[in-house]
Amino acid sequence: MNINGRMKVKTLRSDFMKEFGLTIRVYDGRSFADEDATLASIRKGDSKGGEFSPKRNSKVGLLENKIEELFGLKTQIAGSDDSYLCDNDLTLKAALEEDERKLSGPRRKNYSDDFKREVAEAASQPGSTLSSIGEQFDVNPTLVRNWKIQFSETEKLRDTNEPLDYSSSEESNLNNTNKINNMYKLRKCEKYTVIRQTEVANLDPEKFRDLSVPFDGETEEDFLNYISELDYEDISEELDEETDIELNKFYDAADWSETYNSSWDSEESWLDIGEPNESNSKSGGFDVRHTTK
Repeated sequence: MNINGRMKVKTLRSDFMKEFGLTIRVYDGRSFADEDATLASIRKGDSKGGEFSPKRNSKVGLLENKIEELFGLKTQIAGSDDSYLCDNDLTLKAALEEDERKLSGPRRKNYSDDFKREVAEAASQPGSTLSSIGEQFDVNPTLVRNWKIQFSETEKLRDTNEPLDYSSSEESNLNNTNKINNMYKLRKCEKYTVIRQTEVANLDPEKFRDLSVPFDGETEEDFLNYISELDYEDISEELDEETDIELNKFYDAADWSETYNSSWDSEESWLDIGEPNESNSKSGGFDVRHTTK
């Protein structure tokens, strides 16, 4: 999974549970963060933002620190039932193994889906609070919160059973394809470009006219073509110190900066329809049958 500022709190919590089998608590100050807020919108202080992908060998404490570094947000990694906090020195993999041991004992309570749904529906009523519903059903308020989120998402999926509206008879065979058991699989693609640029080099064309490989052009375009075809080794011993320093800006990759054109600002995007394959990820692994590209 990839954690970034555009991610909503509820998406982070859901994806984290799917990926690592553990709960991640996200705070906005002393309170739990709004589930519909993005991480960027509640970012605190001088945090720099960005994105990263936690791994199963990431330590709990270091992961919490990384999120605080990027977004200024306090988080806590808890067990799958959110009833205890994980040890900061454990990796996420080890924390999940510990969670399985903790929750496999005789003290664990098993709640049916019907019970969870009943609690979630009660918590969704106007005026209800997590603590009051927790007290009413004798469960931890955090569980009430989790179940409320879980079943609200389930209801949204059920609402997608309405038929799609297509005006073209050619596309009429697509009606109802978004039903839960008969889905077309689509993805949106956006061109993400990386522009690598060196420092600006200030070069005097006159200093290249008397070299063993001379510049004999008259225009900027001529000089551009000359430099692009020039082999530095052929003339390196003939350059004065100032020109040599400037020219080397083209060859010193360590000094290169990178400018990213975010896909969110991209003007080029398209949709694909097909089937994810075994290597499916954000960067590929999708067998395309049709595309709008």
